[in-house]
Amino acid sequence: MATKSGKLGVGIYGVGWAASQHIAAFQKNPHTEVTWLCGRDESRVSATLAKSDLHLPNARITTRFEDLLDAADVDIIDIATPNHLHAVEAVAAAQAGKHILLEKPTGLDEAELVAIRDAVRRAGVRTIVSFELRYNPFLRFARWLRSSGRLGEIR
Repeated sequence: MATKSGKLGVGIYGVGWAASQHIAAFQKNPHTEVTWLCGRDESRVSATLAKSDLHLPNARITTRFEDLLDAADVDIIDIATPNHLHAVEAVAAAQAGKHILLEKPTGLDEAELVAIRDAVRRAGVRTIVSFELRYNPFLRFARWLRSSGRLGEIR
């Protein structure tokens, strides 16, 4: 699979703040193209894109996760939905043969984590967990405050 441009097609599921950060990163990657956006309400998807100053004129918008699973121009599904949905959606994406970018938490208990692991292994797809705040300057500062002792004893 791949898009007409030869890039890996990305379907974004759940278009909120985290997904807007993911979209911006995918747009900087010369090997990916966001082809689909899926949210509960199409107007909210468009509003989130506008608020984040993201322009995806060629991406299709849908309210059905199944459209991403079935789309030939989606190689990667970015799951940024509410936490309790992550595991079942990741398993479905793997079963559809899609690679997965999964927002945290990946699963809410051991059974969900095992289900994701097993589905990914069976399908032979790749998965990665998102850490979009890892290099945020505020978090670096907070870590420095803690390690420098300026916050006192943390309990």
